Amino acid sequence: MWSKTWWNIHREEMCELRAVGFSPTGRTLAIASSCTLTLFARA
Repeated sequence: MWSKTWWNIHREEMCELRAVGFSPTGRTLAIASSCTLTLFARA
């Protein structure tokens, strides 16, 4: 189950999706755009 804690680093501009992927352990999902990095981590 995903935890309710997540991190979002954001800038206000037009953003393009750059990459999506899991960490080597599979516990963290990263979604990166040209101006945002969002991390979701399982507890």
